[in-house]
Amino acid sequence: MIRICDIVRIVRKQHLLTQAQLSKMIGMTQANYSRVEKNDKFTPKILYKVAAAMNCELKITFEEKPKA
Repeated sequence: MIRICDIVRIVRKQHLLTQAQLSKMIGMTQANYSRVEKNDKFTPKILYKVAAAMNCELKITFEEKPKA
């Protein structure tokens, strides 16, 4: 299962951004951002800021699981 932090890290690196650069763009310290990314502790508000900073669209979906 892919985690949100993995997706954010991949997109951040594709945009050639360091944690320090992205954290500054979203108004966090690098230390706090590092903890969020490492521990997968993204709140919807932080995810929105991260997506906006990288000019990405944030989509959150829930899909029904197939019945067994």
